[in-house]
Amino acid sequence: MVAIPVLAVPFLTLAFLLAQRRLGPHGAGLVGGLPSTLPIILVGTAIVAGDGAASRLALSTGAHIPIQVAFALVFAVVMGRAGIAAGLVVGIGVFVALSVVLAHAPLELGVLAAVPVLLAGRFLLPAGERTANGLDHSLQAVVVSCVVATVVVATVLAVVAAAGPVAGGALAAFPALSATLIVLLAMRDGTAAGAGALAGFVRGLLSFLVFCLLVALLADRVTTPWAVLSGVAAAAVVIWATWALDSQRDRPSVPGAT
Repeated sequence: MVAIPVLAVPFLTLAFLLAQRRLGPHGAGLVGGLPSTLPIILVGTAIVAGDGAASRLALSTGAHIPIQVAFALVFAVVMGRAGIAAGLVVGIGVFVALSVVLAHAPLELGVLAAVPVLLAGRFLLPAGERTANGLDHSLQAVVVSCVVATVVVATVLAVVAAAGPVAGGALAAFPALSATLIVLLAMRDGTAAGAGALAGFVRGLLSFLVFCLLVALLADRVTTPWAVLSGVAAAAVVIWATWALDSQRDRPSVPGAT
C-alpha cells in the first residue's frame, strides 16, 4: 500500500507545474508554498504508522516553517551575489544547521515562531514580478520535478518507518520540490526571477502552516485522509486570499479615482 502514494507523485507534480504556467515568478513561488508532496507523505505515514504518527509529522513539519523562511532568505541573498548553485548550497546548509537546533527544542516553539518569522520574511524579501511567463513546463522540467518529488516521498516514508514521525517531519519540511522549480526558473529567466519566486514562496508558507496545523489537530479525530482534504482546502483559500491581497496592494492607483 505504501507504493500507492509514491506512484501518485508524478501526476500531482504535473498538475502542480501546469497550475503555475500563467502566474509569473512571484505567483510560481506562491504556489510553491502550497503543500505538494506533504499530503502524500501524511497519508503514507498513516498507512505505515497510524493517524497519531501522521499528526505528529504534521506538527514537526509546521515547526520547521521559520527554518524554511531562513532557507529562502539565504538562498535569495547568496544567489544574487554568487550564483544559483552557491545560493542553494548555502541555503541547504542553513536549513540543516537550524533543524539540528530545533531537534533539541519543543516543536511548539517552532510553531509559535512561525507567524512572526513569516511577517519578517515578507519585509526582508520584497515581492517580485507578478506577470511574465511563469515556470517552464517543458518535458525536462516535468521529469526532473517528478523524480525529485518521488524521491522525497519515498525517503520521508522510509525515515518515518526507521526513526519516527518527528524525524520524518524535519525531512518533509525541506522544500525540495519548490527549490527544484525555483532553480529551473532562475536558470531560465535569471536570478532576479528566482528571487521573486522565493519571495512568493515565503508568502505562500502561511498556507503551508494552516495545512500543517489542521492536519495535526484533526488526523486523530477524523482520520488522516479527511484531515488532509480539509487542510488542502484551507490552504487553497489562504493562497487565493494572499494572491488577491498582494495584487490589490500592488495595483497602481488612478489619479482622480474614488
